Amino acid sequence: YQHPVANDLDFVGRVEASFRSKVFFGADNALSQGSVDLLNARIGLQKSKAFGLYLWGRNLGDKKYAIDREAGVIVPGQVTQAIGAPRTFGLEVRVAY
Repeated sequence: YQHPVANDLDFVGRVEASFRSKVFFGADNALSQGSVDLLNARIGLQKSKAFGLYLWGRNLGDKKYAIDREAGVIVPGQVTQAIGAPRTFGLEVRVAY
């Protein structure tokens, strides 16, 4: 979304929703992660293509999900996993010269 607010200055906004279906981590399908939906957003002001100031957020629902799972090798039955990024916010400044 983009809307002019002043001479050569626009308000911009964007919302993204993504869905990830159930995924299995390995050929035996023993370890899996259920489906997850994620919501990201970004708002800001930009002056033509020369300058932009944006506030963004990712995983706004703060969903907990695995991006990898594997059977542990030291302790029988142990499962190790890598977790997706939690709710994250940031500020972006863009300058073109």
